[in-house]
Amino acid sequence: MKKLIMITAMFMAMNTWSASDYLVCEWDDNEDLTKCVNRFINKGYQPVGGVFVAYTKTGHKKYFQSLIKFD
Repeated sequence: MKKLIMITAMFMAMNTWSASDYLVCEWDDNEDLTKCVNRFINKGYQPVGGVFVAYTKTGHKKYFQSLIKFD
């Protein structure tokens, strides 16, 4: 299952490689992720897709949101 998720993420990212700027906000809680995303939206970035949630081996959640900025 992890390989399938990684392959899917790689194919989705291929469309963004031609963009000038691409970044991913990563936080342990949803509120901090929202602050990170809003900070970059104010700088002209646009969110790509939805929020991805992954669990660590210890059961903690990690939240990810990718953003892109076109010239």
